[in-house]
Amino acid sequence: MAVSRKWVLKTCAWGLLGIGSVLAAAYWLAPGKQVAPTLPGFNIDPREISLAGSSSGGFMAIQAAVAYSSSFRGVATVGSGPYFCTEGNAETGKRCAGQQTSGIPTERLVNIARLWAEEGKIDPVAHIAKQKVYVFRGTLDSIVPQDVTQAVVDFYRYFVPTPNIVSNFKIPVAHGWVSPYGTNSCLNETENYINKCEQFDIAAEFLTHFYGKLVPKNEQALSGELIEFDQNEFFDDRNADAHSADELGFAYVPASCAKQNICRAVIVLHGCQQDYSKIGKVFVTQSGVNQWADTNRMVVIYPQIKGVNLKNNYGCWDTTGYDGKDFAWKSGHQVKMLKRIADRITAKYSAASVR
Repeated sequence: MAVSRKWVLKTCAWGLLGIGSVLAAAYWLAPGKQVAPTLPGFNIDPREISLAGSSSGGFMAIQAAVAYSSSFRGVATVGSGPYFCTEGNAETGKRCAGQQTSGIPTERLVNIARLWAEEGKIDPVAHIAKQKVYVFRGTLDSIVPQDVTQAVVDFYRYFVPTPNIVSNFKIPVAHGWVSPYGTNSCLNETENYINKCEQFDIAAEFLTHFYGKLVPKNEQALSGELIEFDQNEFFDDRNADAHSADELGFAYVPASCAKQNICRAVIVLHGCQQDYSKIGKVFVTQSGVNQWADTNRMVVIYPQIKGVNLKNNYGCWDTTGYDGKDFAWKSGHQVKMLKRIADRITAKYSAASVR
């Protein structure tokens, strides 16, 4: 049977089709296998942590920002949709990738969030009002329709003051993350989904919205270090593989933050097929965030999901419930992983430190 290129792109970029949940094999450590180091704590102000994500990573950034709204200052989403868009159903989720025309029931999703907050499944929605929100979709995106991305703006308007919401739907770029260091043209929806567009820097846009005027980025050799860390410890069963997560995560640590100056942090989530097991460190090194972080005292965290056969073929974050029905709650395995990472990196915070 012939399959269109667009259908393949939609399927690969999102993983929102009917992927059944299966039990993962028990974790085992092969002889001689090197264990990644523990993610260290830094002097990061817990009020200055934000989330950003592309495609399925954008969905997850919103999920974590809503579920733990008291913990995150801002959220940036690139080519994705609103909180609980799929409603935990792969068939319903087709609307989130433009495979259905039924539209996004924004008011219903808002009411669900309010109910869950009352039940304690997510943080009180009053915390959302304090967040800064950045929403991006390229005009050439054939994976996620504009009404899906517009639903992110509409969702947040119920909670967040209008000046705190910035959207950009004007740049002629295809589906994917946008970076001056990308290898794809603006027209591409292939390869690693990192698109280079002249004179547009998405990291500059959302970081400025979150934190105000920035020091110019470092376009030379960076001062800091890219480190690896063990992701197993951020799951209750200490088994990242069982939750479609890689054992390795990455962090860019500027020299100033390594010296325990007070810093900020942004947790950046890759999209489907952008994970380490698929493309190595390409997204980690080419996102364009590290250059701004280097001069503005920001640690950048790059958690990693990976493809698992039958469970999550394309390395997508859990936006459908493949890792549990509570995927959009505070108890959701991947959401809780991000919260625990945020708690870890603030472990050495001291307000008395010299800035």
